[in-house]
Amino acid sequence: MEFSKTEDYIKIEMRHNTIYKIIIFGDSNVGKSTLISKYLTGKFQECPMSTLTTEFAIKLIEIDGGGYIKAQIWDTPGQEQYREITFHHMKKFSGGIIIYDISKRSTYDNIPSWVKILKSKCEKDCVIALVGNKLDLIEKKIYTREVSKQEAETYAFLNHFLFFETSANFEDSNKIFDELLQTIYNGKRKIFYKRI
Repeated sequence: MEFSKTEDYIKIEMRHNTIYKIIIFGDSNVGKSTLISKYLTGKFQECPMSTLTTEFAIKLIEIDGGGYIKAQIWDTPGQEQYREITFHHMKKFSGGIIIYDISKRSTYDNIPSWVKILKSKCEKDCVIALVGNKLDLIEKKIYTREVSKQEAETYAFLNHFLFFETSANFEDSNKIFDELLQTIYNGKRKIFYKRI
C-alpha cells in the first residue's frame, strides 16, 4: 500500500525518539535568523526582519543510528534591551549555537558574554557550536575579514566547541545544525548505555 506524503510524515512523527532544544545566540545582524530560515525552509532569506522576541520552530530530522528526533530551534534577539525579558524563562537546552560576523570584530569579541548566557540556559552536557558567518561576503571581497579562521578555530578547540565558517546562501550551511544535533544524540546515547 502506498502512503501519501502526509501519511508518511505522520508515521515518522509517531516514531520520533525525543526533542532536542537548540538555542541560537549572537549580536544583531550576524545572520542568526537567516541561517535558521535556510535550515528550516531550504531558502536563503535576503532581508530578514530583526528578531525582537524569542521565536522557535520545530524540524523533524533523521539521525544516523537512531531513527528520528525533533529539533526545537530557538531564535533570540541580539539587541541588549530585549535580552533580559526574553531569556528569563528559557532553560534546559541540549545545545546552542553562537554566531558572529567574520567581517565585524566586535561580534566576535562579544562571544564570551554569549557563552556565559548560553551555559546558564543549557543542560550540563550541552553541546555548543561557534559559527563564523558571512563568509560569502569576504570571498566576494564585499567586506574585509576582521576575524581569522585560525583564531576562532583555536578558541573553539580550547573551549570544546564545534566550529564552522559559512554563509546562509551556501549549500552546506545546514551541516551546522545536522552535526550539532548528531553530536548531542551521540553524547546522550553514550550516557544511556553507561547507565545500563
